[in-house]
Amino acid sequence: MTVLDLDLWDRGQPELIFHYTSAGAIAAILDSGILRFNSLERTNDPRETKEYQFAFTTQGRNMPEYVTADAMNEHNAKVNDIIQKNVFIACFTTDDVGLANADQPIGHGRRGFGRARNWHQYADQHRGAVLAFDRYILEAQLRELVSDSVAEKVFYSDIQRDIDEDGNQFTWQPEHLEDPEASARLILTEKRRQFFLTKYTDWASEREYRLLAFTQDRPELPIADSFAGIRARKGLSRR
Repeated sequence: MTVLDLDLWDRGQPELIFHYTSAGAIAAILDSGILRFNSLERTNDPRETKEYQFAFTTQGRNMPEYVTADAMNEHNAKVNDIIQKNVFIACFTTDDVGLANADQPIGHGRRGFGRARNWHQYADQHRGAVLAFDRYILEAQLRELVSDSVAEKVFYSDIQRDIDEDGNQFTWQPEHLEDPEASARLILTEKRRQFFLTKYTDWASEREYRLLAFTQDRPELPIADSFAGIRARKGLSRR
C-alpha cells in the first residue's frame, strides 16, 4: 500500500481523483485489486433513486384513448426499471479548480482528500480513508471495458431534473407508450447531463467527479496501474 508524500498532498494534482470509503471497503478494494461500480440505487441523492413519473403531452392534439393513467404508469415503471439496470457509477472528488498550478502549499480543505463532509459521510465518520487514483489511467481502462461510458464533473442545480435546458418540462408523446426501451434509451443517451450528472446544490461542497458506465453488466476495474495512494484519518493502519 502506498502512502502519498506530503509534497504531493500539499499541492494540486490535476491528474488525481479521490474516492472516500470505509475501512471495510478499503480492504475489499485493495485485497482484490478491483474497483467495483455501483448501481444508481446505491447513490445518496433521492433524485437518483426515485421513480420518475414523466408526464405525457400531445402538443395540442387530442389525447388518444389508449393513453390511460394505467398505461402511463406502466410505461414510466418500465422506463425507470431499464434505467436503473443499465447505469453504473463510481464516485470521486477532485481538487478545487485552479489549484493545479499553485506555487505554494494549499490548505487541505481545498484538496480532494480534505473534504470534511466527505470524510464524515462516505469514510465511516473519519474512520475510513481516501484512495487516490490517476484519473487518466482509470478512465482509459473504463473506456476499454465499456465503450459507452462517461467521465465528468457533476453539475449542481436546484432546477427540477425533468426540466430541459430550454426551460420546458420533459414529456413523452403518446407513441412512446409503444416502446419503453426506446424511451429509456432517449434518456440514457440524450438526457445524460440532466439525469446522471446533475445534483442539487446542497451537494456542491463534494465537488463530485463521476465515472458512468451505460451497460447491463457491473463494471470491475483493476486498479494496479491507476492506484496512486491512500490517506487515512484514524482507526486504519497503514502498511
